[in-house]
Amino acid sequence: MKLKKLLKVKAFRNKWEKLLFNFQLANSNVNQHIRDCFRGSEVTYQQYLVLKIVFEADDAVNNSYIKQRILDRDSDVSRLLKRLLDMGLIRKSINASDKRHAEIRLTEKGVATYEEIAARIHTIDEVFFNLSSKEVKALNMLLDKIREN
Repeated sequence: MKLKKLLKVKAFRNKWEKLLFNFQLANSNVNQHIRDCFRGSEVTYQQYLVLKIVFEADDAVNNSYIKQRILDRDSDVSRLLKRLLDMGLIRKSINASDKRHAEIRLTEKGVATYEEIAARIHTIDEVFFNLSSKEVKALNMLLDKIREN
């Protein structure tokens, strides 16, 4: 369906406004797929991202390591870690060489939770299945260019 018809507007101010609306609607669609994937799950998508970061690290990590790598720059990493700690998915211990930093590791339950979600996270990819491989590559290139601005 054409964007103007979908939004019930006569025209856009310019091509950039149209792009912005298109981008926001596409983002909403992707977010809906993420919500569907995590519906009924013990953890949220943001919490899963933290589990993934800790799981893939070579050793224990700290708050700043996670904050540098998490996709959502508005995330309150301390709050996310507190919830994961309360759920028994991570454990924190004091770093012996720098007592100001906590060492964060996954618990057995955290590893199991991460692996269970990782096994089904691919369902989110379905939102992009109407794109060819060439289109996916081009879109990634364009999004990289937007992000670098």
